Amino acid sequence: QVIMTGELFGMDWKAKIDSYIPNVAIVDLKVMSSITDLKWVKDLGYLDFVRYWGYDLQGAVYQEIVRQNTGKKLPFYIAAATKEQEPDIRIIHITQNYLDEALDYVKYHIERVRGVKSGEVEPDKCEVCNCCRHNRVLAAPISILDLTASI
Repeated sequence: QVIMTGELFGMDWKAKIDSYIPNVAIVDLKVMSSITDLKWVKDLGYLDFVRYWGYDLQGAVYQEIVRQNTGKKLPFYIAAATKEQEPDIRIIHITQNYLDEALDYVKYHIERVRGVKSGEVEPDKCEVCNCCRHNRVLAAPISILDLTASI
């Protein structure tokens, strides 16, 4: 692992890169249930796991921080493996157009990021990730309709 710091859109950032291959590539390691299952997102449709979990945003930030530290804009890959009975193992190249779009997304939302980081703004909760599950406070029952509300 390599840790690098940089500045994006007026904010300090720190990147902990799983596998940095100098002058060659940035690689992030991911283990998940499936590489090919698509996730439904209201108002967007089906998304691949890369965009669903924001790994394109992560890659864009890593790429820019590496560029600031080395002067080189390196390609970004995800080394993915699944937990399936027969594991699916792939190296996935996140193409530059996705990384450029993701960095624009970060830039567009930087004031919200700044607010969440300072504690002035509450982060959005997805209610399905490990962090949301860990911090959930059971205040009332949910309806069976809540289980499919985002579909």
